[in-house]
Amino acid sequence: MLKLINIKKDYVTKGVPTVHALKGLNVNFRRNEFVAILGASGCGKTTLLNIIGGLDRYSDGDLIIEGKSTKSYEDRDWDTYRNHSVGFVFQSYNLIGHQTILKNVELALTISGVKKEERKARAMEALRIVGLEGMEKKKPNQLSGGQMQRVAIARSLVNNPEILLADEPTGALDSETSVQIMDLLKEVAKDRLVIMVTHNPDLAYKYATRIIKMSDGLLTDDSDPYAGETPEELKKALDNKAAIIAAKGNKKQTSMSFITAPGLSFSNLLSKLKRTILISIAGSIGIIGVSSVLAVSQGVHNYVGNMQDDMLSEYPLGIAERSVDITSLMDGLSNWEKREAVKFDPRTEVGLNSMIKYLMDKYKDIFSVKENDINKDLLAYLEQKIDPKYLHALEYDFTLDPTNNIFTTWNRGYDDDHDDHVVSLNGLTQMYISELATVPKFGVFSIFMDLFTNFMKPLPANPSFILDQYDILASSSPDGGMATGVNDLVLVVDEDQTLTDLVLGQAGYYTQREFLNIAFKAVKEQDLADLKKQYEKAPEAQKPAIEKQIEELEKEIKIYTYDEIFNFNTLLDKNFYYVPELYKTGTVETDKLKYYVDLSALSEQYKTVEFDMEYVQNNSGTSLITGTGFGLPLCLTKVDPSTVIDPDKPWVGAWKGKLSISMNDTNIDLDYVVDIKDDGTAQISFPLLHFDSGYHPYEYKHETIKAFNYECDQTSKIQNHEIEFSSMKVKTILKRKKGLNFGSLQRG
Repeated sequence: MLKLINIKKDYVTKGVPTVHALKGLNVNFRRNEFVAILGASGCGKTTLLNIIGGLDRYSDGDLIIEGKSTKSYEDRDWDTYRNHSVGFVFQSYNLIGHQTILKNVELALTISGVKKEERKARAMEALRIVGLEGMEKKKPNQLSGGQMQRVAIARSLVNNPEILLADEPTGALDSETSVQIMDLLKEVAKDRLVIMVTHNPDLAYKYATRIIKMSDGLLTDDSDPYAGETPEELKKALDNKAAIIAAKGNKKQTSMSFITAPGLSFSNLLSKLKRTILISIAGSIGIIGVSSVLAVSQGVHNYVGNMQDDMLSEYPLGIAERSVDITSLMDGLSNWEKREAVKFDPRTEVGLNSMIKYLMDKYKDIFSVKENDINKDLLAYLEQKIDPKYLHALEYDFTLDPTNNIFTTWNRGYDDDHDDHVVSLNGLTQMYISELATVPKFGVFSIFMDLFTNFMKPLPANPSFILDQYDILASSSPDGGMATGVNDLVLVVDEDQTLTDLVLGQAGYYTQREFLNIAFKAVKEQDLADLKKQYEKAPEAQKPAIEKQIEELEKEIKIYTYDEIFNFNTLLDKNFYYVPELYKTGTVETDKLKYYVDLSALSEQYKTVEFDMEYVQNNSGTSLITGTGFGLPLCLTKVDPSTVIDPDKPWVGAWKGKLSISMNDTNIDLDYVVDIKDDGTAQISFPLLHFDSGYHPYEYKHETIKAFNYECDQTSKIQNHEIEFSSMKVKTILKRKKGLNFGSLQRG
C-alpha cells in the first residue's frame, strides 16, 4: 500500500550549511500493522512521518501510494490524500478550546463537506470507539491529558483513514494513561496501518508488531521487513476498496460550505465575548475615522499636492547634456559572454587573458551615453511655453564650482599672524582638509569634508516660490525682503535654526585656530567617553589611575573649548568677493636639480639624505626652490631676491625656509637658512645649530613651459584693487517653514 523508494530530504537555508535529514531511505508498509519507529532525536523520524502524511515534500526519490507515484502530485492532490487517507495524532493534541469535543471531532468531516446528520453520527461513533461516550458536550479544558489524547485519536479516525500517523502520542502522558492510549492504538491497528514515532522502546516492543530503527537519516534495523505487494495482491486490494470508497463518497477536494465557515467564526467570537466587544468598538472607531478622512478629502488632496511640490523641489527634474543609460548598464553587466574555448595547448603553454582589452570591449555595452541637444529652441520652450502651473522655477547649472571664484576675508588666529588674508572658499576648504588630516583619529574622515559639504549653490530664479517654503529670519535689504541682486548671498538654516560648523569654517567665519580647536575638542571628548566606559568596567585597584587620566583629559578639553554665538549681524556683515577671471596663462622657467647631502657630522643615524629640488622662476619674476628633503616638503625663498651671483646658476645664494614639527598637539615652526655655494657645497643654519655639508648636483635640466596661474590667496590684489572683483554680502537669512519636509534649498 505504501512504499518509499530512496527518499531523501534536504533543508536548504541561505548562509547555513544544508541539513540532510533523510539520506536515501527505502521501506515498504503493510496495509494492517502497527509500526513503531525508534531513534535518537534528530535522526529523521518526524521528517519521515511528515513525508508519509503529505505535510512535507521529499527532495528526491519517490513515495508510492496504492501503486501510484506521487512525483506529479500537486497541492490539491496532497490535500485530498491528507483529508481522506491519513489521520494524524500529535503529542500536543491541537484541540480547539472553545469547541466541544464533539465539534472538535466533527471538524475533519466539516472540512470534507459531509452533511450535518452524517457528520454527527460518525463523530459519536468515533468517540464511542475511544471510550468517551457520554462526554460529547464537554470542552477540552474539562478533560484530563489522556482524555484529550483520546479525542485527538477519535478526530483522526472519524474519516476512516487507511493510515494513522502518531507522533509521540504518549509523550505528555503519565505511565498509566500511556498504556491506555497504546491499547487503543493497538486495537485501531487491527484493520489499518498505524505508524508511531516514539522515544519509549518499552511501549514500542510491547505493543508494536514491527520495529524500525533509524540513525542519522538512514534505516538501520527492521524487525519485520516487507517486500511489498504483488500486482495481483494490489489489484485485489483496490477492488476491495471500491466498496469502501463508494460508502464514503468520492474523494473530492477539501472544501467547506458557505454557511459552515461563518458559523465557526461566529462561535469563536461568542467564546471570546469581551474581546469581540472591544474589537467591535475599535472597528467602529476605525469606520468613523475613515468617514472623517473622506469628509475632508479635499483637504487631503491639497496636502498631497503640497507634498508633491515639496518633494519635487528637493529632487527636481533635470535635463543634462550627457547622461549614462542605466538600463544599458544593467544589461551589459548581466549579459557577459561565455569564455571562449582554450586556443592553446595547456600542456606546454600558458594563456594570458587581457582584462584591459576585455573591459574596453565592454565599455560601449556598459556605458551607453545618451546626449541631449540643449539649444536655444529648448531653452526658449522651457522659459516661455511651459504652463506656469507645471513649472515653479528654472535653475541652470554649468558644472562650475562657484567657491573657486568667491573669496572672503579670513584670519589664521595665531599670535604670530594677526593679518587678514583674502582666500577663495574652495582654497579654504582644501586647506582645512589638509589640516584635519593631521588631527589624531580624525584624519581618515577629513575627505568627507569635501564630499558631503557642498555648501554653496546657485539660487532658483523665483523668489516667490522660495518664500512659499522659507521664512526670512534677517535681511539687510531696505524693504526687509528677499535678496534679488546678482551679487547677493542667501544663507539657509534648518527648521531648528542651526548651521554646521563645517559650513561656517568653509565660509571663513572661523579662524584657522578656532576651527582646528573644534576638531581637537571632538577627539578629546571621544577619548573622555571611552575612558569613562573603561572606568565603569575596571577593577577597583585600577580605578584611581583611570580617574586621574579622566581629570587630566577634562582639563585638556577645556583648553580647546570654543563657543561663539553667531548673531544675525555677524552673519550679515561678512565680506565676500567675486572674481570673474582667475585663470591666466603664462610661462614658467624651471631648473630641475637633484642633490644628496652627507649628514654624518650631525648624527650617526643619518648617512646620506637625498634632496629633490626645482628652481622655479615664473613670468612675474618670482623665484623659489621647491621639492622634498628630510622626508618633508621644501619651499625655499631667496633671502635677497635682488642678489644674482651667477646668471647661469640662479640658485646660488642664500635661501630661507620653515620646518614645522608637531609635538603633543603643538606646532613648532623652525626657521632655517640654506646657503648654496657656487662649487656645490652648502651650509644649513638652524636657530640653535649649523653644519656644513657637501651638496653635489648630479642632474640638471632646464625647461620653459606654459602654465595656468591660479592663486587661492588674492590678499594684496584685492586689497589694492589690482584685479577685477565684485563685493558680495549675505543679504538674507532663510529658515525652512515648519512642517516642510524637503524644500528647494539645502542648508548653507
